[in-house]
Amino acid sequence: MNKIKNDLKIYLTILLILTTVVILGSAYIYHITKTDLPEIDKLKDIAIKQVSEFTKNSSNNTDCINETLIHLKSCEIGDFKCRVINKIFLQQCLINTKKSLNICSEILSQPKNENVKTSRWVTSTCRNHKEIHNVVCSNTLDAVEEFCSLSEKRR
Repeated sequence: MNKIKNDLKIYLTILLILTTVVILGSAYIYHITKTDLPEIDKLKDIAIKQVSEFTKNSSNNTDCINETLIHLKSCEIGDFKCRVINKIFLQQCLINTKKSLNICSEILSQPKNENVKTSRWVTSTCRNHKEIHNVVCSNTLDAVEEFCSLSEKRR
């Protein structure tokens, strides 16, 4: 009987801990979502205005990538706003300019493994821009991979 009571106490303690973790996790996610979504919307608006100005003089996707790399030089790894605005800028710029065939063909010509075929390009590009933190660079340039993959699927 005592063993059953002890086992029950252990199970209830575990259940209480798990319930607490779930409640605290949910509260944290709610807080982050509530406070960051309006900020992200503002950043998106800024990035779209920047794209509109930039694409008046740019001709293709390569210009978008080069411009983004210039802006990323000022981003620190913890600078959330800088990272978000530059990724949105790159995504929108790629969509709003002429497709540069050599960028996507270079990315898509690599081995068929979905995860590997484009990461080599990102790794290589980020390695060539040592002044940009690698995490900031690779997270942002993922937008080029996504763009090329979506363009390929639409064919």
